[in-house]
Amino acid sequence: QYWKNKYLRRNNGIKFLKLHGSLDWHWFDFYKHKVIYKQKIGKINKKLDDFPKVFDDGICQISAKGTPLFLTGINDKYLDYNYGIFLDMMDNFYRLLNKTKYLIIIGYGFGDNAINLRIIDWFDKNKYRKIIVVSPNMETVIQNARGGISRRLKELENDKNRLIIIKKRFEDTNSQEIIQNLR
Repeated sequence: QYWKNKYLRRNNGIKFLKLHGSLDWHWFDFYKHKVIYKQKIGKINKKLDDFPKVFDDGICQISAKGTPLFLTGINDKYLDYNYGIFLDMMDNFYRLLNKTKYLIIIGYGFGDNAINLRIIDWFDKNKYRKIIVVSPNMETVIQNARGGISRRLKELENDKNRLIIIKKRFEDTNSQEIIQNLR
């Protein structure tokens, strides 16, 4: 399955963004007559070594880097968000945030200042916007949050109308419980 930015442009359903990439995303070079003629990002569901490399039409597909397309670290992410699929994802994140009233956060520890700034900006633009966080230990999340969002989360901790905390692990909740908290 290859990345197409248009997937996130559809207006229906819940949007799920992996802003840091994924362990199953890879950069592929496509060769024809030993010359690269296109490059794509693909999601694979099996081991990279088992992935087909030559197709019936003679096109050869090779993982360009051999490692997943995944952002880690603290400082380099700021630069990487400005290139390729990560720029597409941040653009989609910004665009989708500004279209919604609710942001549901699951498994994010508020450790990325670039993402935190987008969330703060979105949240402060409209007093009716709400953040729903699914986490069994919100105190630890707030304590480990980086940058300005740490202070903001502490301020909002007692505002049950704008910061809704579901104190459960994601596996122990369901969509109905999350939707019920949107009202």
